[in-house]
Amino acid sequence: MGHTYRYGEKGLVMKLALTIGAALLGLCLAPIPALGAAFSQLIVYGDSWSDLGRASAATGGLFPPYNEGGGRLSNGPVWVEYLATRLGLTVAPDTNFAVGGAGTGTFNLGQSFLPGSTELIGVATQVANNPVSDPDALYILWAGANDYGFAGITDPAIPVANLTAHLTTLISRGAQTILAPNLPNLGALPAALGTPLETPANLLTQGHNLGLSASVAALQSNFPGVKIEVLDVNSFIGDITVNPGAFGFANVSEGCWLVGCAAPETYFYWDNSHFTTRGHQLIGDFAYQAVVPEPLTILGSLTAVGFGAAYKRRRNRGNLLANGGRRA
Repeated sequence: MGHTYRYGEKGLVMKLALTIGAALLGLCLAPIPALGAAFSQLIVYGDSWSDLGRASAATGGLFPPYNEGGGRLSNGPVWVEYLATRLGLTVAPDTNFAVGGAGTGTFNLGQSFLPGSTELIGVATQVANNPVSDPDALYILWAGANDYGFAGITDPAIPVANLTAHLTTLISRGAQTILAPNLPNLGALPAALGTPLETPANLLTQGHNLGLSASVAALQSNFPGVKIEVLDVNSFIGDITVNPGAFGFANVSEGCWLVGCAAPETYFYWDNSHFTTRGHQLIGDFAYQAVVPEPLTILGSLTAVGFGAAYKRRRNRGNLLANGGRRA
């Protein structure tokens, strides 16, 4: 028997339903907090792509041979600085140990100009000399290009083994989240593009990236409580190279500083092997998306669950029809 509403009761029920519905809608539209959104600091090991000015300081400002970037090998901030800003952090020189010219081992290109330098060091020395234990930090390890470009290494297994050892060391110190970018196609750098070095450099890149992915997968299996993210810079920069206009670039094959360009924001490369600060900004944004995924809303999550359930019901109904009404 149906309920008979007294005068005014129906309106009150409808008003209450609308109020509850609005509250639920607000809850459903609220974002679910993104995992990994809070880090205490960035701990950086690497080469010139992450260097804040260590190589410049070590050479008395002789390297790099320009000062638009304040000692950086670019015309402004580099990607880790943009990433830090997005995370609400700062990159301090005392926790960014990256040095221009560094290889994954003890090699540094600058040692050929300043033999015996204790500041122009490789990543192995950076990691060994600068132990930091902070489980809440985001650790960054990006290197390898100088091994192939200047150290004369032709076997990707060597740099990959070095990086694996460094990752293991960081984990042993308590690192819980590590970002380890792979390499962009080295043959696409202005220094190699269109030269006999282009194809072999790209092959070395491919071997390096495959080896790094396999190594990180093994480490992830051995240390399931640690998150190691291989940032696929290779694919990202590849997309920029294929469709530069979509990213606001007019030139992705020349270094702005080398050709004396008037609009560096339209160039992806600053010199023959380093990115403009605009390029770094895009890489930093890409890294941010990797460590802090876009938040889902509860409504979006429920919609996805609902869609999945509806699809399952539709598929089961189709199976019943196909079986003459009998369940498989």
